[in-house]
Amino acid sequence: MDESGARNDSGSPPQPCPGGGVDLISALPDDLLLQVLERLGSVAAAARSGLVSRRWRDLWTSLPKVTVALHDVPFGSLLAALRSATRPGVCHYYLDIRVPGQDDRVASSSVSSLLHAAALLSPVELLFTLPQDLQVSGFGAELPSFRRATTIELRAGDLYVYGRGGLPSLERLAFSGCCVYLAAWITRCPRLRVLSVNSTPVGMGSITICSASQQELVVDNRNTWTCCVDVQAPVLKQLTLAFCAHGDLRVSVLVKDACPVNCLCDDPKDWRAQTISLAVEEVEIEGVKGEDHEFDFLKVIFRCAPMLKRVGVRLSDGVTPSVDWCATINKFFMAYPSVQCILDLCSGKSDDC
Repeated sequence: MDESGARNDSGSPPQPCPGGGVDLISALPDDLLLQVLERLGSVAAAARSGLVSRRWRDLWTSLPKVTVALHDVPFGSLLAALRSATRPGVCHYYLDIRVPGQDDRVASSSVSSLLHAAALLSPVELLFTLPQDLQVSGFGAELPSFRRATTIELRAGDLYVYGRGGLPSLERLAFSGCCVYLAAWITRCPRLRVLSVNSTPVGMGSITICSASQQELVVDNRNTWTCCVDVQAPVLKQLTLAFCAHGDLRVSVLVKDACPVNCLCDDPKDWRAQTISLAVEEVEIEGVKGEDHEFDFLKVIFRCAPMLKRVGVRLSDGVTPSVDWCATINKFFMAYPSVQCILDLCSGKSDDC
């Protein structure tokens, strides 16, 4: 590098060093200096670089990716810390807030204020963690609109979370220790691909999902009784549900895409012989194509659900079952006279066995 002619993007000549010589690092182009600041890992560290040279003083405000990590900051000081981290033109990439444990009860409105302050930083990723034993009073906390966020994870001990406004960029959403209304959150997230929910002791009475983008769904709702499971997700690839059922449970899972050959969902290979406890009285199965593994699944349902009262089976649109298939399934249904079995052939008629 020609020291006498070196210039940065702003047109300023290289700055002299306190000990003599030329500050060649400050003479680097802005894009290279921004890469240096980006690797510092936090807004505070990047801002302190202004102490090195006047050349660096306002450079950190142009960082495209910044990590704001607020760990062990007392709850009462978090709001001021978030507000001081806000800078015009800064694209905060990752926001990690972990509230330390404390004895005092906090108001849910204060939690809402923190989340609103976090939204002003426009993070692409948000991790918000409250202590498991933190007592929160009030109706619940509001998660506002995070327009740029692609990933949001909220962890708490027992917190009702509601929201207003859309989350148009969100692809991954996780709640742990939070009570949420799933159907409402799905409508807020048109691009959501992965949803994970581990509910609070209050839990959810129903698990309702209707999403055109959902690919992975994990719901653990074993803290309360579940009366309804309704999942409609045409591109769903992974479904994991854990819940407690009692009395009249309704289950409906609709996934349109067919599994490829040797699909992982066929593991373990001995699933046809396994026995699990299903406290269900009514089951609806849609999209059946008359394949052998579907009939095997039906056998498992009848074997594992001793309280079963009604089963409905509906074939996929455009599928015409063979005479042998119809005879086989009707014979199977007749072996369970205490169960009302309905076979919908998608032709405007149904066989009530």
